[in-house]
Amino acid sequence: MMKKKFSRKNVALAILIFASGTMYFVSDSYPQDAWQVISDTQEEQLEESEWKSSPSDEEETNQEIFSENTNPQMVFVHLAGAVVSPGVYQVEEGSRIYQVIDLAGGLTEEADKDFLNMAQTVTDGQKIVVYTKEEVEEGKISETVNSITSNGAALDEAKINLNTADKDTLMKLAGIGEAKADAILAYRTEHGGFRTIEEIMEVPGIKSAAFEKIKDDIIV
Repeated sequence: MMKKKFSRKNVALAILIFASGTMYFVSDSYPQDAWQVISDTQEEQLEESEWKSSPSDEEETNQEIFSENTNPQMVFVHLAGAVVSPGVYQVEEGSRIYQVIDLAGGLTEEADKDFLNMAQTVTDGQKIVVYTKEEVEEGKISETVNSITSNGAALDEAKINLNTADKDTLMKLAGIGEAKADAILAYRTEHGGFRTIEEIMEVPGIKSAAFEKIKDDIIV
């Protein structure tokens, strides 16, 4: 009888121990495993979100091209002659002569409106001279310059630049011999160049009378 009771006690104790172990295993290991699964899932979702939000190489290239296209190149054009406000103007590459003239306030009443090709595209560093009707009628524009102008190029290409011409070129001007050409070169070197064509009258031996003879043939 004692042996049977003892056996029942042993069975009950074994059941109790097994139940306690099972509860400990469930409370200890399962939440940790479940948390690990949740963490892994959140990490995968985060990586997927970052991948979707990051632009591809193709998208970055397209953005760079778009940025370049929205920043047009600028050029500088020197507008002189019969305009309201002569000067140097910065315009977008591909602009037309009429657009530069508009920036200068338009043409004066004396300007010859038909002499220039207003639809011509301007170029960087170009100088455009708007002549008056009187200048055109008096034939002060040479045939060479006329032909250039009809194609929309700078009007003063045939003139002599006081800041770049050599001695022989300067001597082609009316009344400018070897001595005066040397004097022009010396003045240019000493003063760093001419700022206006009128400044040539500061050169020794060249006064207003000599200037009147060459003013239509020189530029700076």
